[in-house]
Amino acid sequence: MKNKKFVLIDEMKYSSYTNMDFVEGYEFNPKNNIRYSKIAIKKVIIFNRDFIQMILKKKIQKRLDFYVKSLLLTIEEEDSHAAPKALEDIDRLRSILYNKYYKFLDESYYQLLVNKIENFYRKLEEKQLAFYAKDEKTYEEAEKAK
Repeated sequence: MKNKKFVLIDEMKYSSYTNMDFVEGYEFNPKNNIRYSKIAIKKVIIFNRDFIQMILKKKIQKRLDFYVKSLLLTIEEEDSHAAPKALEDIDRLRSILYNKYYKFLDESYYQLLVNKIENFYRKLEEKQLAFYAKDEKTYEEAEKAK
């Protein structure tokens, strides 16, 4: 069976075929594994900007909640390996926001997200620097004790 592209339209105002390859929309793969008898959905493209913003806001909010939890765990723990990994994750989120989602989000919401991410990043850097300073002090004390 050849790959066919279908367009679902709420109101049947359009009677001609539109080539959807050149229209910009948010593309994702559905995560449900439900198999229908003759239809397999592998990719979904959304063109409505309001709907795209709603989906991206939920997706980004889940990611930010995860980072808040990891930030709190990093602050509570005395683990030296947790902070660099969290910093890498935040860098990755920052680049994804700019490269993938920037064109779909409002400028004000995007700036709000960037400010939140910068705050997380600064707090994690402070935690990492404090941990290294503490680790250096204990190392110096151990050297003096020898």
